[in-house]
Formats: sequence, structure tokens, C-alpha cells
Amino acid sequence: MSNNPKVPGRAYPDDARGTETIPDLVRNLANDMSTLFSKELSLAKAEVRQAASDAQKAIAAMAGGAALALAGVIFVLLAVTLLIANALPLWVSSLVVGVVALFVGYVMVKAAQKRVSPAAFVPGRAADSVKKDAESARRAMQ
Repeated sequence: MSNNPKVPGRAYPDDARGTETIPDLVRNLANDMSTLFSKELSLAKAEVRQAASDAQKAIAAMAGGAALALAGVIFVLLAVTLLIANALPLWVSSLVVGVVALFVGYVMVKAAQKRVSPAAFVPGRAADSVKKDAESARRAMQ
């Protein structure tokens, strides 16, 4: 609708409401549904882009944190190994610390994988909206 005021006595398309034929109504509904689904697709694309961006940021944060922590972890593990070496042979203390470090690392990797799982890329809001729109269209056609 434009911002121009209506001229009295002149016919406007909006004034013809209620006089459309059934084929016109069906055509208008088809056009509206096409526009609606196009916008829903745009929303889904935007949601997937946002999820990808979030995953990229999470991966960068994990990599940066892992690189920084690696140096500290190496020295802490070395200190623990030397501490245990006071009671056990050095090779046994190294083996114990290595096995514990492997287990903790495995748990951390599995926890991080959940943050970048394929489920994070499902455009949930757009899918819900499309379902609602399809149901509304089905009801309107009845």
C-alpha cells in the first residue's frame, strides 16, 4: 500500500474485496504460499548460516584453548611423573600419568564433539514455522 491518500470516487484494487472469483482466490493463495515458503527457506538458510558460524567460533575457541593449555599440561604431567617417581620407578610413574592423561583427553574430545554435532545445524524454528504454515494452508483449502 502506498503513502498517497486515496482520491475519492476512484476505484482501487483494495476496494474490490469480496468480488474476486474462486480461480482468482486460488491464484492469490498460490502466490501467497509461494512467497511464504520462499521466506521460510530464507529463514532456514539464515539459521543454518548462524549455526555454522557458532560452530566455527566454538572450534576456534577449542583449538586456541587446547594450544595454550598444552604447554601447561605437559609441565604439570612432568611434575606429577617426577612426584610419583619418588615412590615408584620412573617408567611406572610415566605410564600411570600417561594413561590418566589419555583418559582425560578422550573425555574432553567427546564433550567437544557434542557441540559440533549435526543436530546443531537443524533449522528448528524454520521447520516448525513451515509445519504450521502447511497446516494452515491445509485448513484453508478445506
